[in-house]
Parts: sequence; C-alpha cells; structure tokens
Amino acid sequence: MGIADGNLFESMRLMLPEHTDVMTRLKREQQIKKKPILSQQKWEDIGYVISDAIEHQTSVCIQLFNSFEDEFLEGIPEARDGVLYLNINGDRKKVPFDRLIDVEAL
Repeated sequence: MGIADGNLFESMRLMLPEHTDVMTRLKREQQIKKKPILSQQKWEDIGYVISDAIEHQTSVCIQLFNSFEDEFLEGIPEARDGVLYLNINGDRKKVPFDRLIDVEAL
C-alpha cells in the first residue's frame, strides 16, 4: 500500500540519503539484462544475412547487446582484413562481434 492508496505511514516516513542511494542502486541492478546465448543456427542465419548484404551492397540493421538498452545500427556491411564494418552514411564503424545479437536485412 503506497501513498496513493491512502497509507498515512508511507507519507510520513523519512528516508536517509544513504537509504535512498541504496534503493536507487538496487533498482538499477534489477534492470540490468543478461546477454542472450545465441544458438549455432542463429549464428549461421546472421552470417548468411551479412554475407548476402555484403555481396549485394544492401543495408542491414544490426542489434548490439547493452546491459540496459540494446543498440541498433543501420548501414551497409563491409568486410576488411577479417573485420566487419558498417558503413553508415560514409562513416565506417567497426561491429563488435562480442555484443552482436541479431542482424536483419532491410
């Protein structure tokens, strides 16, 4: 029962700054996501989409894992010296494979 429910105790309770800091930290830790483990089939699908996009010079949307909110990048993939790059409006950005979750052809 919170303040909105008419709980008088909740509205009169005092919070020390130390308690507020601990509660904030605990809420943030609860929001942290764990990186999904991709199956062999998923890696093969990702490889197929990337190789097809490189061959035909088409755009892809790459999903990168982040502990709180995933990052999405759109561009044309390029492979140079065994490293995957994404060409985003003329700017080349290296794709970190350790954070790669999904790739979708556009």
